[in-house]
Amino acid sequence: MPLEEIRRILDSPDYDRLHSLEEHRSALLRQKERLNLLIRTVSDSILEMKGQKIMHDTDKFEGLKKEAIDKNEKEYGSEVRQRFGDEMMDESNKKLGAMDEQKWNRRDALEAEILKLLAEAADQGDPVSDTARRLCERHREWLELNWPDGAYSKEAHLGLAEAYTADPRFAAYYEKAAPGGAEFLKEALTYYCCES
Repeated sequence: MPLEEIRRILDSPDYDRLHSLEEHRSALLRQKERLNLLIRTVSDSILEMKGQKIMHDTDKFEGLKKEAIDKNEKEYGSEVRQRFGDEMMDESNKKLGAMDEQKWNRRDALEAEILKLLAEAADQGDPVSDTARRLCERHREWLELNWPDGAYSKEAHLGLAEAYTADPRFAAYYEKAAPGGAEFLKEALTYYCCES
């Protein structure tokens, strides 16, 4: 952020310095917690490589999971926090952090299945086909695994689909599966989410 913009924000009569500092402290504490776990995981890995410790698969899984959550926070955290609030992002991270390996693997498998179904459904060219319906159902299941409990609604799902076409990062992700993939997914979700 340019210094002039920072100065404008700080000089604004609406600027709440206490609230800003409290939010900044919360973000730093979250970052500290993530870093502490990563440091422990790397330290344990070093000790294991030196033959001084045996790392169990669960330890490795927890480290990899935390790394994935951190990456997601870094890439999308500020955007999600700004759009949906800190609670939504914190609860989502908490849910992901509590996931066991079986659910985590289901989440990864769903992601791969979504791309496969998207390619098939887009190739068929029919956003109301059985394949498109399965695509939407798997996408919903994936969201429900990632979002806080009770946060899913068809309206929120459709709103996310709108964002997929508006945001080049998401559009590029779904383009991997099929040309125009984000647009096709949005169209399929429009039908799916508007059903009673």
